Amino acid sequence: MGVRLFGENYFEDFFAKRGFTITSPEQLSIREQLELVVGADEIASTLGSLSHFSLFCKPATKFIMLNKDHDTTVPFQYLINEATGVDWYIVDVAKNFMYTNRYLGVCLIGSTSEWKKSLLERQEAENRAVLCYSVHLARLGWLPPNIEGHVCGSVERNLDIQALRINFSKPFHKVYCSVYYPTEGWTEEVINDEAAGTTGKSKSIFGLKIRLDETGAQNVENK
Repeated sequence: MGVRLFGENYFEDFFAKRGFTITSPEQLSIREQLELVVGADEIASTLGSLSHFSLFCKPATKFIMLNKDHDTTVPFQYLINEATGVDWYIVDVAKNFMYTNRYLGVCLIGSTSEWKKSLLERQEAENRAVLCYSVHLARLGWLPPNIEGHVCGSVERNLDIQALRINFSKPFHKVYCSVYYPTEGWTEEVINDEAAGTTGKSKSIFGLKIRLDETGAQNVENK
């Protein structure tokens, strides 16, 4: 039976008013689809088959992925995003009140509290430099990035952090980071969005040090 999706008109109108071109990929040839994706600077779609187009995006393309099901997690989509280097965001816009999943049911999407929060945070990030971070969890890999003041990770599922990246949203101060392992001690510092820790080795982080460059540290002390 597949999934029936309701509420797309809200997002089509929202993005159309902001200069996006609304397309129906199923009405285009494969070549036309790829030409649109390769040439795009920013893309928005529902999370699923359409979001796999990130495979063909140029690095640093902004890709907003709208999650239509609260319980859906797509670890392989995270891997695709990280491999291609897109600037990606996953936002929960599901407003379902009946059972549904990625493959079956009726999905209702619309303006949720997370959607509204993401709009405010993106606007804030565009106006000033904010601290951004992402973590690599055991069994899940890299999670979507978050900004200062918000949790990035899994509190309920008790999954260890194995690596992290941290940086400002725009050029500002340099951020240095190192992590601690019981058998190895502190690692060498990495800087500005370089990954601290390891992936693929099942090594959990037991400690974390973060510091700003000298100018940044002085600014903090003076506030």
